[in-house]
Amino acid sequence: MLSVRALGDLVGEEFPLRLLEEQRQFLAKPSIRERGIQRWGLWLDEKLIGIAEVVGRPPLVWIARIAIDAEYQRCGYGKKLLNAVIEALRRSARTREVRAAVHVKNTTARSFFEKAGFRPLADQDATGELVYTLFL
Repeated sequence: MLSVRALGDLVGEEFPLRLLEEQRQFLAKPSIRERGIQRWGLWLDEKLIGIAEVVGRPPLVWIARIAIDAEYQRCGYGKKLLNAVIEALRRSARTREVRAAVHVKNTTARSFFEKAGFRPLADQDATGELVYTLFL
């Protein structure tokens, strides 16, 4: 059974996800026990297969990272996790906008966020990232 649950204090290298080599260069380092981070896990039965982290304070929050274990990619699990996170944020009456910074060369992530309804704000910034936004 598939479920999305809060991760609580499970952080950093404790995430037992395997990523494809080409994904590692784009995925931010895990946020180590910082305040203000909301974490969710995507569980298939009792196995953690995906994670999402959201940072910031309402009304504007950022998706800091979202990742699905390599074995479970291309099965729609990333979409399910993102949709569950967005729905949880939507239920928080204070959150009005969700953003994600995506490296311009990460075409997979760009397509992922665009298909989820995110729109680019402007051209890439000095770090080589595009900022995508979704208004709730």
